[in-house]
Amino acid sequence: MSLSGGLSPLQKDRLAIRRYLRGHGLMECLTYSLVNAKEKDELAYLHIGECYLLKNPMTDDHCYLRKNTLASLVDAATYNLAHQAEDFALFEVSDVDAPSYQSNHLSVVLIGKENIQGSLARRPYDFYSLKGLAEGIFTLLGLNLNRIRMVKLVSKNNEFHPGRSAALYLGKDLLAVLGEFHPSFKKEHDLPEEALGMEMDLSL
Repeated sequence: MSLSGGLSPLQKDRLAIRRYLRGHGLMECLTYSLVNAKEKDELAYLHIGECYLLKNPMTDDHCYLRKNTLASLVDAATYNLAHQAEDFALFEVSDVDAPSYQSNHLSVVLIGKENIQGSLARRPYDFYSLKGLAEGIFTLLGLNLNRIRMVKLVSKNNEFHPGRSAALYLGKDLLAVLGEFHPSFKKEHDLPEEALGMEMDLSL
């Protein structure tokens, strides 16, 4: 009996996505899978159902198993900003697990300005920065961009800017939400003017 090694097609896709994002100047993060009562429903668009509650959590800040990942990455961005970081881009690829939902998510947070033409010039991150990353990932995954439908994102609790955000669909399936954060959300989380986020379901 012989066993063949190597990566599975799913693992190859995830590796290609990581390489693609690193090649575009993003830094990979690994954040906590456990969140508090407020964070468990914050920026929850891809899955809005219940999440697992730990029976004996170590602290109140780590008592729920998250069902989405973007809120955790925003916390990482806030931490970096508090330690004098200014212009940066973060991403995380992570499994999420809830009672009625299991998937693999990609989250991205863009802060400040990006380098263009190498490091010869800089420009503020904007909605089209995220849209370009999303389209590049869809192409990597073999999705026809003509099949992706972009609609206005109905933001809850003033989390995303109503005129600078969108939801991306493949048929009836929600693939991703992306856009600039709402001014009130940025104020609450001590984020600068140029602060944007995206969360994508990689399992569809």
